[in-house]
Amino acid sequence: MQNRIWQGVAVPTIGLGTWELRGAACREAVEHALAIGYRHLDTAQAYENEAEVGVAIANSGLARDDIFLTTKVRPRYFQRDELLRSTAASLKALRVEAVDLLLLHWPNRE
Repeated sequence: MQNRIWQGVAVPTIGLGTWELRGAACREAVEHALAIGYRHLDTAQAYENEAEVGVAIANSGLARDDIFLTTKVRPRYFQRDELLRSTAASLKALRVEAVDLLLLHWPNRE
């Protein structure tokens, strides 16, 4: 899989988006994607599938450093304390200590 360097970070050029994937179908899709060479995964709190993505990562046998992991924070959690709490919950669900890219999902004007 090819990478692009973005602000000094190698980011796989092709990734698997997990929007609308739930339950076993999500886990299986992520496991298959990792097995065939995908190394960039995109999820979000709003997708309600971070736990399944986390299980698939754990099942893959890949080192965490071999996967570029993106997740997104729901708009209702943008305040500092809520952001920290919700991000901790995402990390727990994903079974990782850190993500590679944390985005604000659908930022509002406030």
